[in-house]
Amino acid sequence: RLQCDLSDLDYDHLPFRDVDLTRCMFRKSNLSGRDLSGARLTGCLFLEAKLDGADLSNATLDMANFAQADLTGARLDGARAKAAIFAAATLSRASLRAAQLRNSILPNATAVGADFEAADLRETVWTEVDATGANFASADLRYADLSYAVLDGAAFAGAQLGRTNLHGVLERDTTWQGANRTAARGTDEHRFHGERGFR
Repeated sequence: RLQCDLSDLDYDHLPFRDVDLTRCMFRKSNLSGRDLSGARLTGCLFLEAKLDGADLSNATLDMANFAQADLTGARLDGARAKAAIFAAATLSRASLRAAQLRNSILPNATAVGADFEAADLRETVWTEVDATGANFASADLRYADLSYAVLDGAAFAGAQLGRTNLHGVLERDTTWQGANRTAARGTDEHRFHGERGFR
């Protein structure tokens, strides 16, 4: 249950850095460029919020909901966002270096040019994500589901992809050198041809 609704406030004079706003609502809020670094935002709802250019580095975002939010160019380096929701969110050019996103879901998100270097992305869901040109170097993607993701030009040097589902991905000019793809699942041709008629 949400504890407070901060959706319609004037944020100009409110400090967010290192504050505890657990389970608060920021629906459609404009937090563009705000400093939320180190904030405790567990279970918060940022549905359709504007967070472009915001600093969420080292913030606690477990179970937060960023569905359809704009996080273009945002910083989430070192953030902990386990079991968070980024469905249809925009993460283009965002930095999530060493972020912890285990069990998070990002279906239909746009992460063009995003940086996930050394991030914990185990058991995450990336179905139909556009991650063109994204950096996954040294990221841990074991047991992640990247079905039908666009990975053109993405870099996976040193990434862990054990048991990762790569069914139907687009991988033109993708860099896999140095990635560990032990037991990773590629495209199931029978399934792929059966699904194409429904996509």
